[in-house]
Amino acid sequence: MTLEAAFAPTLVIIKRRGAAASYYHGIGNAYSASQTGDIIMMRGIFFAEGLNMDRGVDVILSAGWDEQFNTKTGQTKMTTLIIGFYHDGSQHLVPKEILHL
Repeated sequence: MTLEAAFAPTLVIIKRRGAAASYYHGIGNAYSASQTGDIIMMRGIFFAEGLNMDRGVDVILSAGWDEQFNTKTGQTKMTTLIIGFYHDGSQHLVPKEILHL
């Protein structure tokens, strides 16, 4: 009997101060689970997904990582990146600075 299995590679991890890294298969999934101060590390590949950063959390996107997330080896590309806005208590929408390059 032969047993074969295919596992999707981990594409994104979240590093959180004082906690073990969390592993995700998509940028959107990682962002949905992120908290302010997290570092979202992405492999150096093309992601056929977009990211709408609209949750009001301050995160750092770190791109271009190798498969083991040890060194930066390339570029990360995605279809769309939208940085959200939040209400400042008035009737205005204010850009939320959440992307550090």
